[in-house]
Amino acid sequence: MSGERNKFSLLRLFSALLCLFSAVAASAVPQSFVIESAIRTIDLTASPSVVRIYTSLIAKNIASGKTSDVYLAVDASLYKNGNLSLITLEQKVNEKKVPLDLQHQALDKQRNVLYLKATLAAPVAKEGTTTFTVSEVYSNAVVPFPREQVQTKSQSVQYNGNAYYLSPYKIDTLKTTVKVKVNNLHGATPFDAKTSDKLTYGPYKDVQPLTIGKLSLHWMDNRPILAVESLHRHLEVSHWGNNLWVQEDFKLLHNGARLKGHFSRVDYQFTARSHHQTNVLKDLRFILPKGASEVYFKDQIGNVSTSHFRNERTRSILDIKPRYPIYGGWQYTWFHGYYVPLNEYLKYDRKEGKYVLQVPFASGLPDFPIHKAVVRIVLPEGASDVNVVSPFKMDKEEHVTHFTYFDSIGRPTVILEKNHAVEENFVPITVTYKYSTASLFIKPIIVSIIIFGLFVLSMIYTRVDLSISTDVVSERNVLLRSHRTTVLEIASKVNTIFRHLDEAFAEFKAKRQADVFKTKRAELEQQIGVQLKALGELEKSVEVTKESVANASLKLKEQYQSERVFVKGVKEIIRLINQKLAKQKSLQNEVVTFTTEMGDNVDEKKKSALVAAIDKGEVELADLEKSLRKAIGDMQI
Repeated sequence: MSGERNKFSLLRLFSALLCLFSAVAASAVPQSFVIESAIRTIDLTASPSVVRIYTSLIAKNIASGKTSDVYLAVDASLYKNGNLSLITLEQKVNEKKVPLDLQHQALDKQRNVLYLKATLAAPVAKEGTTTFTVSEVYSNAVVPFPREQVQTKSQSVQYNGNAYYLSPYKIDTLKTTVKVKVNNLHGATPFDAKTSDKLTYGPYKDVQPLTIGKLSLHWMDNRPILAVESLHRHLEVSHWGNNLWVQEDFKLLHNGARLKGHFSRVDYQFTARSHHQTNVLKDLRFILPKGASEVYFKDQIGNVSTSHFRNERTRSILDIKPRYPIYGGWQYTWFHGYYVPLNEYLKYDRKEGKYVLQVPFASGLPDFPIHKAVVRIVLPEGASDVNVVSPFKMDKEEHVTHFTYFDSIGRPTVILEKNHAVEENFVPITVTYKYSTASLFIKPIIVSIIIFGLFVLSMIYTRVDLSISTDVVSERNVLLRSHRTTVLEIASKVNTIFRHLDEAFAEFKAKRQADVFKTKRAELEQQIGVQLKALGELEKSVEVTKESVANASLKLKEQYQSERVFVKGVKEIIRLINQKLAKQKSLQNEVVTFTTEMGDNVDEKKKSALVAAIDKGEVELADLEKSLRKAIGDMQI
């Protein structure tokens, strides 16, 4: 009996805590409305890169008086990490939908819910009703499952969401419709009804605030899951050229199922007819403005010829094909640009005395999210009083000055930055500025001044003697020192070659390979000849003529005398090197001939004569080497 009483008390305590917790959660916002009807549509068919959810609400005012505010609840995690790229709220007033401005109100950390507040365009009277439309755009909501797949396999994806509408108010009736290709489904959370293109959950009755119900779908979808990691859009206004230059830099990510294993070009070629059954991205289409011209498509390597452009009556189309097919987990970076007539985007407001430039924040992109978009608008030099009007809130707005060719004061530049942008953000932004007629002539005046300045400098240069007198003696002395250094370097190289020749001769005496030795000696003699030729050219460049000495000053005559000594020393070095080479070659030839002719039968008489000749030759070589070292040493003075 006591056990049953304790059990009953615990149940009552749990129920009381549950009610208290629900009351605390609901009290985070005023309970001024009850949702009589909520109809949700989750669209999973438009693009796997983004998921759009549209919710129509009929709300009844249950407060004691008129209500002017309404609250929305969103998943704080999705809002913070950018998966919830966009949320808008519209109120139906006189059969027209009026957008409402949403502001952060409160964060329920316990339930991980962020509350947004909006002021109604038309306050709702007591017991009155009004209709709202909530639009949500999510990125990274559809993910590949499995995460990896082989190159030729189809892709399956998964979506996890809430079967209910996350509302801070009680909902009387709720129905959720999911648009999806039902025939491609692998599995889904149990539903209440289905057709060929949608699943229906509900209707649910008396849904309490902040109710969450699991919703999961798994189906086959071979479309690439794409996202732009960064988009840098550069727009430059030219009043002189009456055109607008646009360049867009993309870094595209494929977030689909990653390629399992390595990429096979052979498989790719042989399965060309079944590429549509995989998630490979082969090409992209961009819709450009009417009248676009001088279109280009380039990447980090250079111009990409695999593109096609055509102008149509109301638009221009650019079809691009990356250098390589893009599979899941891969990325591609490129930029394309074009010119369009300026009068399509720029008007003059005579009343305000300002130019009005209206350009889209982004345009012509396929339906995929942009993690970071930066738009840079460069106005003409001399523009002032620059103002920007945007239909949505920017994450960053900056005004700087941009300098380019022949600019003097720089061009006013507006830099706009938006994170987690989607197709709904591709709307026109307005830039107004003042620009006088006089400013139009700044650049021609600057160019004229530069050209005139160049002519003046040319006149001065041709009429003024800017030559600097030089000290001929000092210059020739510096040059002579340089020549001495060159002679020493050549002598060092010749000495090295002689050492290699001695090594080759020693190898011959050990192995007795006459042909090998003669070939090696010919190569080394050729190298010595190159160095001797260099010495000869150096000698000729320093030779002093009698005519130059006759007309020289005393110091210059002394310099000429030093140069004569230098030339004499170079000639002596050349003579000694030639003699040493000839003497060494003669002795070596005698040894080679003796060794070749005699073989193993040695004639002692001839051998004695050869030894005597070698001894005498080595004495002569030693004398030549001594003279050569002395001549080289004189070059160092």
